[in-house]
Amino acid sequence: MAALAVVTAVIAYSMRDDEHLKANRAQVRKACAGLLPAAHLDPFLPRDSAVTHGQYGTLLEPGHESRAFIDCRLDWAGDGGVHMRAEPWGPGDVLPPAEDGDVLPLPYRLPDGSRGAVTAHDMYGDTTQVGVVLRVACPKGDFERFRLGTDVKVSVELPVRVRDEDDDGYTDGPVEEELRLVVRSAVHAADRVREHQACGTTPFGKLSPAPASERDGGDGGGGDGDEETGTEDERGDVPRGKGTCAWLNPAAMGYPKGKWRVSGGSSFDPARGKCRAAFDGHPEENEIKGVDAISVSGAGARSFYQGDETGLNDHEADEYHEPGPGWTAVPKRTAELLPSDDHTLPSLSLWAESVCDGGQTFHRISVTPELGYHLDPDGEVTRHEEDGPAPSRVAREELSRTARAALDRYLGAPGGWPERAHCRDTKVLGEVEEWRSIDDE
Repeated sequence: MAALAVVTAVIAYSMRDDEHLKANRAQVRKACAGLLPAAHLDPFLPRDSAVTHGQYGTLLEPGHESRAFIDCRLDWAGDGGVHMRAEPWGPGDVLPPAEDGDVLPLPYRLPDGSRGAVTAHDMYGDTTQVGVVLRVACPKGDFERFRLGTDVKVSVELPVRVRDEDDDGYTDGPVEEELRLVVRSAVHAADRVREHQACGTTPFGKLSPAPASERDGGDGGGGDGDEETGTEDERGDVPRGKGTCAWLNPAAMGYPKGKWRVSGGSSFDPARGKCRAAFDGHPEENEIKGVDAISVSGAGARSFYQGDETGLNDHEADEYHEPGPGWTAVPKRTAELLPSDDHTLPSLSLWAESVCDGGQTFHRISVTPELGYHLDPDGEVTRHEEDGPAPSRVAREELSRTARAALDRYLGAPGGWPERAHCRDTKVLGEVEEWRSIDDE
């Protein structure tokens, strides 16, 4: 009788575990609009306890008032868990920086216009949590309640196995195929949101593996694509930009002939474009020795315009420093010009505003004349001479014309960022001289 009781208890316990496992498997199959990889998660599910499940979002509940399209979470005892979320990309959203020790190479090459990052935390034992964040363009999406931009943020976090420990007891990271599976799960969620929001863009579909060069730290859809395109070639031709920066041709723009470093334009990001050229030679006084073009669209546009990259706080930007027609920061009587901060050469910037696929967009063209300043090896601004006059009125007028010519060339360039982003209704806002006078000291 005792033996029978023990056997009965074991059978009952086993049946209870089977019921838990069946219920947990059913939860996974139904959760998150069916987007979770059930077969992958099965080995991680608890056999002796229930999985808790919560989800909400407009994709899951039509008519539901929520910022999220999907917010779905599965949790269980121990270190396991699943989280999937999709929502409009906000002003404070950023991709994890590549130099972060927890950031892993993206195993797939994302199409132009999309960015992504992979992170892994606490790689101890035989499992870890891997997270994927994607920034996905959705130019025709209905974001009326939060019209800051037209990009979608998709994030997925799943448990994965890690490789065996090495001789020092450290793991080498997630198993490659499981890492790819987490990315594919995020891609499936992104495509479902594209369809639900009628984004008007082509679904990701099946992604190609990233080339080895990108896996080793190249752009791969996650960086700015700002590699340098070189200096003067063997024929003495001045180099020009590539891709969306092909318009940036110092020789054709009338800048000094010689060695230029041109960067930017290797890939298209609908949220941001950047091109830059810097002269390596010795220009004459007031000659152009640098030009920068930056466009920021969507959620980050306003903060860019109000000072995140100009050193101005919101109050200063709103009250004093937002450019307007004919606006200038430096009194005409100024006897000497100083850089606006310790790491920026004195430049003239011309601003414009457009409506592009990403939403509200600001463009800034900056041209840097030779005024006697340079950056030392530590990045500090120093001056060749102790004293020097401010540019004359004629020189400053010529600098304004140079900036406007560069802006017009940038906005109208075939294949340039503004064309790729379908910018329209553009208006020039005005110029800002990015220096200060000795009277401000």
